[in-house]
Formats: sequence, C-alpha cells, structure tokens
Amino acid sequence: MLLRSSERITGLLDLIDNILDISRIDTRELKLEPTSLLKVVESIRGVIQPLAEEKGVQLKVEVPKELPLITGAPNRLQQVFTNLLGNAVKFTPEGGL
Repeated sequence: MLLRSSERITGLLDLIDNILDISRIDTRELKLEPTSLLKVVESIRGVIQPLAEEKGVQLKVEVPKELPLITGAPNRLQQVFTNLLGNAVKFTPEGGL
C-alpha cells in the first residue's frame, strides 16, 4: 500500500510539473536553445541502465551521431526522455530488449 501511495504521489507531482511547464510556455518563460538529443539521451542512460539491469531487461539506445541539433528546452527534453526510457524499462517483461 505504501508503494502505491508513493507512485500516486509521484504521478501527481508529474502532473503538477506538466501544468507548470504549459504555463511557462504560455508566458514564454521556457528557455529554448539548440540541443543535442544524443547528449540528452546519453545523460539519461546512466540513470536508467541500473534500473534495467535490476529488472533483467537489456537497454539498447540507438541515436545517430550525425543527428542535427534541435531547438528545445534541454531540461524538459531530458524529463521527456527519462519518462520514455523509464516506462520502456518498467513495461518490458524480464529478459526483454
């Protein structure tokens, strides 16, 4: 029950963060800059890899090195990819790729 409560609290905090992000976009407070998706994904890999290993899931991330820079908010992109990779690990069956 404690784990479920913690997951719900985390979900609510994520929802609040998303609402605040939308507010920042509307008021133009979100700082956009040229960003390397390769660097963003590689920085997240170090956080997600131990979770994948713990669950018995193989984490394979392929980002072309020649991918051009994109304009975005680096911390928000990191948040998005952390959620994507975290969910991929969470919902992949043990032994999966």
